[in-house]
Amino acid sequence: MTILAIRRADGRMLINPHPNTVLREQDTLIVLGSRAAVEHVNTTR
Repeated sequence: MTILAIRRADGRMLINPHPNTVLREQDTLIVLGSRAAVEHVNTTR
């Protein structure tokens, strides 16, 4: 799975984020990957 972008709680979009980018609690990830990979991430919080 590849993270294409991160939408911050304040609405900012980080396009093609650096691998060291720290995720925040309210972030929304925009990803590209198989359905199985996305569902796996959604169930392992």
